[in-house]
Amino acid sequence: MSSDLRQRWEERARERGASRRSVLFQGLPETLNEQIHLWHAALVRDHLLPLLPRQGLLLDLGCGYGRMAAVVRQTRPDLRLVGMDFSPAYCRLYRRDIGPVLCADLARPPLAEGCCDGLLAITCLMYLPESARMRMVEQVLRLLRPGGHALLIDPGREFQSLIARLRPRSRQQTTGGSGFSQDEHRQIVELQGWCCIARGGNPRFTALLPLLLASASLPGLCRRLGKQTRHGDSQPGALSRYSLHRWLLLQREA
Repeated sequence: MSSDLRQRWEERARERGASRRSVLFQGLPETLNEQIHLWHAALVRDHLLPLLPRQGLLLDLGCGYGRMAAVVRQTRPDLRLVGMDFSPAYCRLYRRDIGPVLCADLARPPLAEGCCDGLLAITCLMYLPESARMRMVEQVLRLLRPGGHALLIDPGREFQSLIARLRPRSRQQTTGGSGFSQDEHRQIVELQGWCCIARGGNPRFTALLPLLLASASLPGLCRRLGKQTRHGDSQPGALSRYSLHRWLLLQREA
């Protein structure tokens, strides 16, 4: 990862600390970031955590301040959690509030193959260099032991491209990174040695995004609409070419 990218994340950590807006979308109101967070949490609780063994080791990649780790701890306190992030500032927050954390580059994880039972990667694989992305994704997945499970959530590149055309200034509100296209997700699914258990996206939330933005000053309405979309978007098979985020649930073959 570049030093410039790390610096931008350090600035976000200093300015916003342990808050959803710190690690989610700077250009969205808090009520919408809340709905995205709740959808991520539902995917983790409903799809990944039930598959992990008692006392298993879950590696939280791109852990930030521990947004998802707090959900894991509340739902499965038996699991051993280890975070990893390349930002020293976020690692300090994670260590303070959650526990053990590695300050390391995702492109060069200082961990042995087969070291964990579960792997969580939420909007972090998007920062791997595109020229070597599939090779590095496969390297990350090898951190799983045979039979282990991984939940990957990243932006849809098609939606990113659409927003960049419609709102050129939106590029200035990101920390870089490129989402995964449908073809790239298909390539991950087809990697030898891994089985795709489920996949999906959040097309309902994405379709309602203009309405949600227009009603952002009405938190109650946003929460009701978010809850309605969350149920459908949390089900496997909720796919669309234009989704804000898409997800994959993988298992390493024994």
